[in-house]
Amino acid sequence: MKQENKLFEADYNKELYKIELVVCENGNKISVEQVDKAHQITYQSVVGALEICKMSFIQQQSKANIESFKKQVKPKTK
Repeated sequence: MKQENKLFEADYNKELYKIELVVCENGNKISVEQVDKAHQITYQSVVGALEICKMSFIQQQSKANIESFKKQVKPKTK
């Protein structure tokens, strides 16, 4: 792997903080728990983490929709 690509390589063994979302009837609760005490949590990093999760969820849903559509559409025969 090229050196510059290591910047974007995920290290799932180094947890920095945890975000918990609790969805309730008419509202939601969010909590942030710091795992790595040396890491400084910022508003931007929390919002960024939520954005990344949102986009991952949208991509997963999109892939599921494409697969479902492929099953419904039958190839045309001559």
